[in-house]
Amino acid sequence: MRLGTAAAAISAANLLSIGILGFTPSLPSQLHKLTHSVISQINEHGNVLRPITSPIHDVSPSLAFKRSSQLSMGFKHDPENSNMFDGYMALTKERDACGVGFIANPIQGGDYGTHKVLQQGLAALTCMEHRGACGGDGVSGDGAGIMTMIPWKIFEEYRTDEVPYPGVGMVFLPQDEGRRNSIKEVIEDVCRANELEFVAWREVPVDESVLGVLARASVPSMWQMVVRPSKRLKDDSDRLGFCRSLYLVRRRFEVERKKRGLWWDDEDNVVYVASLSSRTIVYKGMVQSCVLSEYYLDLKNPDYTTKFCIYHRRFSTNTVPKWPLAQPMRVLGHNGEINTLLGNMNWIRAREKSKGIPVSNEFDIDEDGMGLLGKSGYIRDLVDYENTDNIVQLCNTQDIPDVLEPLVDPGRSDSANLDGVFELMCRSRHRTACALMCLVPTAYEDEPSLANNPEYCN
Repeated sequence: MRLGTAAAAISAANLLSIGILGFTPSLPSQLHKLTHSVISQINEHGNVLRPITSPIHDVSPSLAFKRSSQLSMGFKHDPENSNMFDGYMALTKERDACGVGFIANPIQGGDYGTHKVLQQGLAALTCMEHRGACGGDGVSGDGAGIMTMIPWKIFEEYRTDEVPYPGVGMVFLPQDEGRRNSIKEVIEDVCRANELEFVAWREVPVDESVLGVLARASVPSMWQMVVRPSKRLKDDSDRLGFCRSLYLVRRRFEVERKKRGLWWDDEDNVVYVASLSSRTIVYKGMVQSCVLSEYYLDLKNPDYTTKFCIYHRRFSTNTVPKWPLAQPMRVLGHNGEINTLLGNMNWIRAREKSKGIPVSNEFDIDEDGMGLLGKSGYIRDLVDYENTDNIVQLCNTQDIPDVLEPLVDPGRSDSANLDGVFELMCRSRHRTACALMCLVPTAYEDEPSLANNPEYCN
């Protein structure tokens, strides 16, 4: 098992064509906490040891804090009157926000990775429990989850020689069977209308007995869907065209659901696609860290292998805990709050309004049942390789709510809105690092190195 530097892990993430987690500005502190907590439970042979909550044992709390935050120096100094950095705060003293981290091993396990990476990712997630919050029942949580490679051994029956890597979606659906079947029909219709071959539904094996009262009262029915690309997508060995189609078609689901009036004003109204990709998958829920693998039985399956694991433990500050709001989101795990959220959303709307390509009205799923197969070059064609590339490059996705779900929405959490914008930028061929620097730019005020480049400040 290798716990690499930020650069190494980011390179692994880019290699696997995923979005990396959204670090807070205190990147060294995040990495310190990650490596400190994970290394503490992995021995030299790579075996997972028992979870711990503090790097110091068998000493008083005050002495543990003093030792863990004191810099080992070759000379004496007075910590109270020194301007020297005395080291990071003890892990148990950190209480301020979500816990987020990653583990990657791109070398072992061939194309599929190893089950050990998943195990150690889940172990690391338990070390982040102090960064999250639990419900009043003492068992439910604000949220915990992981993002990994799709475990292809589990989905082996849905693969073919022609399509070895189909699209796999993790979908939260209503518990009521009638409602659930209606939503499934919508999703299947939208997929077929956009030339995706719908293969199957897979019910995710879960154990609801481990959930707390609050989580069980609102738990969705967990399903996975499998689709294959359109036969029009040729010479798509890198699967970029397929990924764009999955992205755009996913944003059709909610639009069509509302058109059909499948909306209920109660707790059993959750319809949410946690992930839909031919590369990555997300398992998450309104649980505490240690409950995640007890609830999702797939996570105990030795056939669940991966080369990386991004994990997140949520501390909800400005939204009520809900199953869809657990993280990681579809492309990132985010730690922190966005105080400029409203302004950011307005700028997104303004930028998208200034761009655009024609919207064809020739076809409508409600009229012909065959979907959105407008002329090439129009936004209603969500299959053609060049057309989908044009759609995401021009970012023309916000001001057509009758076709695609809005990119940003005030009804979502700040992390969900950030994830939506970041996902679009990654789909439009921005490199991961560049997209993050655009969304979380360097502080420029009173920065001497930018004095001669005022354009960077605008």
